[in-house]
Amino acid sequence: MNEQAREKMAYRVEEFCDAFGVGRTKVFEEIKDGRLKIRKAGRMTLIRAEDAKAWLNALPEN
Repeated sequence: MNEQAREKMAYRVEEFCDAFGVGRTKVFEEIKDGRLKIRKAGRMTLIRAEDAKAWLNALPEN
């Protein structure tokens, strides 16, 4: 299976920012306020793909 065909299971903060078009400050605000779930692997912060999608789906429809 090549890299493009494989669905991403988790994002590092920078990858999440790039994929969802938000800045680091906003990401950490969302984490602090409990709207975005994270996992820690040592010092690395990971956002599971399903948590990223849940966060996106919970945003208001303006």
